[in-house]
Amino acid sequence: MTIIEEGECRIQYLNHKGIGIGATPLGEVALPYTMEGELVRFERHSYRGKANCILKEIIEASPERQKPDCQYFGACGGCLLQHLPTNTYNALKYNSVLDALSSQNVETIINPIITVPPSNRRRANLEVLKKNDQIYLGFHRFRSHQIINIDQCPALLPQLSNLIVPIKQVFDQILEHRQKAQIFITNCDNGVDITITIQEQTTLKPEQRKILSEFAKKYEITRLLFRYRKSLDIIQEIAQPYITFGDIPVEIDAYSFLQSSSLSDQILQDLILKYLVNNNAHHPKLSPEKRGALGKFNEATPSLLDQALSDAHVVDLFCGRGTYTIPLSKYFKVDGFEFDQPSLDAISRAILNKNRPIKLEKRDLFTIPLSSAELNQYNFCTINPPRAGAKAQCLELANSNIDKIVYVSCNSQSFALDAKILCEASYKLVEVTLLDQFYWSPHIELIGFFQSN
Repeated sequence: MTIIEEGECRIQYLNHKGIGIGATPLGEVALPYTMEGELVRFERHSYRGKANCILKEIIEASPERQKPDCQYFGACGGCLLQHLPTNTYNALKYNSVLDALSSQNVETIINPIITVPPSNRRRANLEVLKKNDQIYLGFHRFRSHQIINIDQCPALLPQLSNLIVPIKQVFDQILEHRQKAQIFITNCDNGVDITITIQEQTTLKPEQRKILSEFAKKYEITRLLFRYRKSLDIIQEIAQPYITFGDIPVEIDAYSFLQSSSLSDQILQDLILKYLVNNNAHHPKLSPEKRGALGKFNEATPSLLDQALSDAHVVDLFCGRGTYTIPLSKYFKVDGFEFDQPSLDAISRAILNKNRPIKLEKRDLFTIPLSSAELNQYNFCTINPPRAGAKAQCLELANSNIDKIVYVSCNSQSFALDAKILCEASYKLVEVTLLDQFYWSPHIELIGFFQSN
């Protein structure tokens, strides 16, 4: 790594990722952990033909700079925005969505941010390295493979953060010098689920198994697994870990998709039900009696809602483990489409003998999206694609007769591209609601509500 520039510069603005941007004779400087107006000292490094800028010192700090809540802030790359005051922080996230939509000429109402506060994250992927008789466990430094050694994390649920030091003590005993490992830890509704992998190990040695087993028993870990490729070795399993969606528990594992917190699940489910269940009194495919029942939704009992909505049919695209499929099935017939077979199997087991109007199908919606003709059998659609978005599926949705679409996204850029497709056809983006479930990071979840014109 070669230093090709070092000096001082003034931060001119923060980009949509919260990175401070300045200007020097060699061009733009991008530095994390900075604020607009600050004078900083930096180095520009070149490594394998790529340049990277490193913050060395804040010479003149902004008077609005906040004291971070985490002692590892500035080293750990897990959180980038703890130094921002609330108004600046919220404006950064709001404007990142506004700019993405504006770039595609999509106009809508953007509702105020709903915030999931710190200490709510229920899942973490931790890196481990043993070096010189010391365990380094934590997250990577920003734009680096270096592991920042931590003893706690204020972003995580306390029950997960409190396990970090005991886990380090375990790995100090079972790893060899310069050996690496990964830990996938999830707080489920019935306890903590942990899956570990160890570099260059296909099986556990007897002494490693004994140490891990003692740890699992001491801390009452619901399930502890050792994984090598697709092979799973159960060290302890008190019960099958599960997350409850709506009122039904669904089995999960370290690699199944989950929102970042149980509070996020509830907020998203409530928003979707608000969009699809409320304000349906006008729906032309419902009988006059059922339209009348829906017009009194706020006073309606679940049984009345079930009766009122029994004619409506929902398609849940990229349904995962049923985060929305299952809650929606209390009110609608729901068809869920997902490519991951273990997720579909988990839903099937969860709803067995539950008398829920759910049908499931394995399908790669990127390469074989539901056609507009297939979509026309449904009244409503929920869609929650990966970060890349769902261009192929949205092209078909745009030509369908579906009345309402609720689109959940973790990427404002791909969402804006898909929203443009729908809005250039026969849909109006009525509003977007922002959910800050990744507190202290530049990421934002958004929920778009589309209504057919």
